[in-house]
Amino acid sequence: MSSKPGILLLLTGTYALMLGGLSLVPLPSVHTSHSTVEEHVVQIRGRREQAGLPNLYQLHDRLYAGGRPDGLTAFQSLAALGVHTVISVDGAEPDVAAAVQAGLRYVHLPIGYDGIPRSRLVELSVAAQQLPGKIYLHCHQGLHRGPAAAVAVCQMEGTLAPGVASQLMQEMGTAPKYLGLYRDAESAAPATLTETKSVIVAKLPERVAVPPLTHQMVELNHAFEHWSKHAKTADAWTPPLQAEATQLAELLTEAGRRLDGTPPREELRQRLLSDGEWLMTAAEGTTESPALLTKAIRLRCDDCHARFRDHEAAANR
Repeated sequence: MSSKPGILLLLTGTYALMLGGLSLVPLPSVHTSHSTVEEHVVQIRGRREQAGLPNLYQLHDRLYAGGRPDGLTAFQSLAALGVHTVISVDGAEPDVAAAVQAGLRYVHLPIGYDGIPRSRLVELSVAAQQLPGKIYLHCHQGLHRGPAAAVAVCQMEGTLAPGVASQLMQEMGTAPKYLGLYRDAESAAPATLTETKSVIVAKLPERVAVPPLTHQMVELNHAFEHWSKHAKTADAWTPPLQAEATQLAELLTEAGRRLDGTPPREELRQRLLSDGEWLMTAAEGTTESPALLTKAIRLRCDDCHARFRDHEAAANR
């Protein structure tokens, strides 16, 4: 595995992580009872899946980040790395049963695409520092929320060189349009003693209840109304408008992923996922203006309400 000159960022027992191409420089292998760590760690420039672990990165000796583990084999691969705890910042319910079967503990601390609240940053930092063994921190794809949370943890631990948080997130795949994630990861300050004492690690949840669909729709409506205030008269895209449109798209996608897919919810689930994908593409700003997109979103919302919400309400009268 070749390396490029760059800024020395972190030195781990397995790799020296470099910026300037962000290559992983191999150091002596760490052997486990299953295999070597090197067999499982993905080259940052490669972005390939290994044993059901998309976008797997090692940030330092104890911290890995990536996407949602796919099945028992993925959790067993994590165990082979020496991981003891899996922390999910994804909104969807984690696969606790598979993790337990592989001998791992799950901690569920979901965050949104708009940023990471201070209280959640403290929980993530304390969990990463106090829980035993190595930590695997993930979101859904391992591209945006997971890297942001992992970089923030490194900032708070003091294991990240000053001024490189944004570059590291970009190299890990975090899209620049997620302004809140970049803001909160870059500015994450170490937890105070009072903040640290407020977190009881043993009581951190393994599973957070998924909000009911009605709550998610209210959240979507609020996000759209906030967006429309700024976008309905805008002919040109700005980074804040793009960020808000992206958050709307993610809220739609997240609502779809949270549905169980059983009849009659499957059609609605597919509609939410489809609309989320459509809006994500539109948010790139290469087709319609924000003003025209606002009208298109409202039409889609009205159509979806007529097809699902209003139809269901009439049927239940």
